[in-house]
Amino acid sequence: KGQFKAVMLFGICAFVLSYFLMAYAVKESEKWLILLMMIVFFMGFAVLEPIMQSLASRYPKAHQKGAALGIFTTLGYVGSALGGMCGGWLYEAVGVFSLSLIVAVICIIWAILLILFLSNPKNHKNVYLKLEGNIASRLNKLDTLQGIIEWYINQNEHIAIIKYDATLIQEAAILWVFKGA
Repeated sequence: KGQFKAVMLFGICAFVLSYFLMAYAVKESEKWLILLMMIVFFMGFAVLEPIMQSLASRYPKAHQKGAALGIFTTLGYVGSALGGMCGGWLYEAVGVFSLSLIVAVICIIWAILLILFLSNPKNHKNVYLKLEGNIASRLNKLDTLQGIIEWYINQNEHIAIIKYDATLIQEAAILWVFKGA
């Protein structure tokens, strides 16, 4: 419902809590806390994973969305590989207790940066229209409507993609342009 920042902050806070739980569980030899830590960690992960991908698809232009998601996914896999290697190296170097605290501090810094620099994305939506009849000739009329962010013709799939701000214009008003009005 447009609260990306709050949901992301919840996920990051779950990470922070889980890593502090891990550090405490290791220090105090409380094995049941490790189970609680895993539950909290995977709650945060389950919240963050779809939100991050959704955000990655909201910012690029319509014709760049596939490339942006491809780069996002590739960097996710590269990050997993490098994170695993660096985590293993740090585990050997400093141990679980210190590593848990380091990751918790990194997550706190992430949360602070999120609060300071990320704003909730606008309520952008897309309309997909098949290129049939005189639709292509009417696309230029969209430039006069307030709330139209961009439009793009996908020649391979024979569709027009219209990106709009749902707080300024409704889908029905966009479709009205193509019904001969």
